[in-house]
This record gives sequence, structure tokens and C-alpha cells, in this order.
Amino acid sequence: MGVENRAAFTAVIGATGTGKGVLVKTRLLTPIPARLLVWDPMEEYGNVGRVVGLSEMARIAKEEGSFRLVFQPDWDDDKRNRQFELFCGIAFAAHDCTALVEELSLVTKPSWAPPKWRRLSNMGRHKGVQVIATAQRPAQVDKAFLGAATTIYCNRLIYPEDARVLSKFLGVTDGEIMALPDLHYIALDVRTREVTRGVSSIPRLRASQKMAEKTPKSKKTSATPPRETPGNPGKHGM
Repeated sequence: MGVENRAAFTAVIGATGTGKGVLVKTRLLTPIPARLLVWDPMEEYGNVGRVVGLSEMARIAKEEGSFRLVFQPDWDDDKRNRQFELFCGIAFAAHDCTALVEELSLVTKPSWAPPKWRRLSNMGRHKGVQVIATAQRPAQVDKAFLGAATTIYCNRLIYPEDARVLSKFLGVTDGEIMALPDLHYIALDVRTREVTRGVSSIPRLRASQKMAEKTPKSKKTSATPPRETPGNPGKHGM
């Protein structure tokens, strides 16, 4: 059994473009959990679950059945922080689910973390909540973030101060972390202190997807300008 299958709190650290998203989708969310809540500020998980507002997420997450729900927060800092508190409260109350939090640096700071996030990361395992959280720079997030993790994955880091932080946790050199090729990672099972190394694989496209990409789209001949599509009113809903 891999370390990711036993983890109650998985931290995924790495600079942008080094493979964090691929690792999360191909290793930690494969197969996709039956009960999944996603905090998705970069709008990358709409194909994993249904995008909903927080009110609908709270209602559905109270039920005993399966759900895969994605919330894409607002870019206003104050509003996003309030939404994150609500999201963490929903995940904690849902119990027996997986909660994925992307880009933790947007909602925590080195010297501060929202109360409901602290509760979720420290006590969520007692409610059966599996937490996965990602960050680009460990120096910019809540200091307790790594301390609460039961498994840590590290892709390449660019800044020496970030590599130093992770090298102490992983028991490897700063240089190895900064020299990792794209998609390569170092993983630590905190409870056993076992360190492993691996490579995330990008899923191959199905034949139908490849044909669709190769087929040129027909050009419109009408002089009528395209009609604007209204936005999703529930996308950033509270």
C-alpha cells in the first residue's frame, strides 16, 4: 500500500509548473473519492466534480451518499477568506470525505491561519476527513501546515529558503530538491520516516479525444457576431 493511501493529511509542495497538479490528479485522486470537496481558486478541477456555490455544497455534504463538489472562490481577498472559513466548516461537518485545498498561500500566512482551517487540519482525521493541501512555497503558508501532515510530497522548489525548509522535513539535501526534473517528486511518510522518490505520469488521451483534437473546427460563415454566454451565477456564490 502506498503512503498516499494511508495519509490523513497530505501536503503537496512545489513551484508552479513542476507537476503538483498532475501528482494530485493521478496519484491522490485516482480513483476519485466517492465523497470529495475541492477548494479550486485556479479553476482546474471542474472536470473532477460539479462546480457549486457554498450553500449548495453545505446542503449536499450533509447527506450520507456520495458527492464530488468543486467550489471556485472569489478573487477579492476579504470575500475569499470568508468563503474559505465556510468551506473548512463544511468539510469538517461532512465527515468521511476527502477535502482538497489548492494554493494554500492564498488563504493562510506564515504567522496566521483561519480558525476553521486549523481545526480541519488538526482534527479532521478524527472525523474521517482526508485533507490534501497544495502550496508553491512553504515559506509563505501557515507554519503548522507541514507539522500537521502525515505525508509530504515535494516537487522541485526554486528558492533556497523553501528548499531548506523541506530538506529538514525530508532528510535530503537542498540541492536535490532544487534539481528535481518536472514531474519528479520526493515523498515522506511522516509516521514511518520512509522516504521514496517517483515520477508522476501524465494520463494518455483516449483515441476519441485525440481524434477530436486533430479534427479542425469548421469556420462560421455568418456575419452575425456570436452571442455572449452568461457566466455561471453560482460560481462564486456564498
